[in-house]
Order: sequence, then structure tokens, then C-alpha cells
Amino acid sequence: FDRHFSCWSWDNNRESYRRQRLRSAVDLIYGYQPTAIVHLAAVAAPAEAHNAPRLAWDINATGTMNMAYAAMEAAPQVRFIFISSSETYGISFNECKGEPISENVILKPINAYGASKAAAEAVVAQLANEGLNTIRFRPFNHTGPGQTDEYVVAAFAKQLAEISVGLRPPVIKLAIYQHNEISWMSVTWFEPMQMSHFSIFPVRGERCLMLHQVRRNR
Repeated sequence: FDRHFSCWSWDNNRESYRRQRLRSAVDLIYGYQPTAIVHLAAVAAPAEAHNAPRLAWDINATGTMNMAYAAMEAAPQVRFIFISSSETYGISFNECKGEPISENVILKPINAYGASKAAAEAVVAQLANEGLNTIRFRPFNHTGPGQTDEYVVAAFAKQLAEISVGLRPPVIKLAIYQHNEISWMSVTWFEPMQMSHFSIFPVRGERCLMLHQVRRNR
């Protein structure tokens, strides 16, 4: 085993912990009774997911499953809006040979982030057949004020700034595997990540629960 993995046996303590996490999600949703849940929470940087794949699968796939089941139990009528990723397409980008990709192509993720998001999509799709009121999105790269340099545009900008003041040689290093769009997000989408795991806000009279990641101190 390398540093990313550990060997553990399934026991009652671990099962109890999983049930406790599910119960916490149920209590959260039941307490707020939202009409919509926007599920953005994830290990969202592909590089971070690559370095900690077990964590990525636990949060991105199992965490999504917990929240979806909790939504069905605590607020059966809630709209569960799951934010997946274009990374789920993976190799299918190359197979389209420059043509626009369709949502109907087969998902062939090539990294831990994309694979864990594709697995989460499968769970959400399965629960849709059991009554979950859901919709899934696969956004491409995004950027905006407050974004860390773990992401492509912020990393590009940081390197340019350092080159301009002589802090690094004039060479840009980026990991881009396919051509895609980049969406602009306002600062309001990034600032809440510094404060909590979730936010409550009204949207046209709706009571929306937004689940997102917490930005760690670097």
C-alpha cells in the first residue's frame, strides 16, 4: 500500500460512524426544511482528489449518497440539485475529435475526481427512480474572485504575476487535458466557502440549502 491507502477491516465502529453521518445529514435537512438543496460539496480540485483518492470517493460519492438519502427521508418534496462535473466525460472528449460533446455520450472519466463524480451521478440517477426529485449538472471549469490557485485560471494568473516581477522563469505550467469552456462566477459563490459547510438563502421565495466545501488554510 502506498501513502494514499490504508488497510482496515469492516467493524461495528465504522458502521456506527457511517450511520451517525447519515443521521447528521437527516437532522440538518429536517431542521431547515429547504425547498431546494444545491449540492456542491466535494473534493473539488482534480489534483487534490488524485493525491487523496479515498477521501475524494468518500466525500464525492458516499457523501452525495448520504445527502440524497437524507433528502428523501427528511424533506421528500425537496428539489435535489446535484452539481457534477465535465470531468466525468474524460476520454469521450478525445473521441469526439473536436466536435461539441453531447450529454448522451458514455462517461469515461480518467481521474479520481471525475470517477467519483460519475459514481455520485449513478447514485442520484438510481434514487430518481425511487422518488428523489433531482436534476444533475455537469459544469466545465469556472473562475472568479477569491478562487485559489488549485484551479486552472487562478494558477495561470498567479504564474503570470510571478513572472512579471521576476519571481519565476518565463514558463507557464498547466495541466489541461481537453478543450472546454470556462464559466465566470461572482465572488458570492466563493466567499461562503471560508465560513461554513452550508448556507441558507432565499431564491424567489424558495428556501434553498447550499452545501459546499470549506476552504482550508494553506
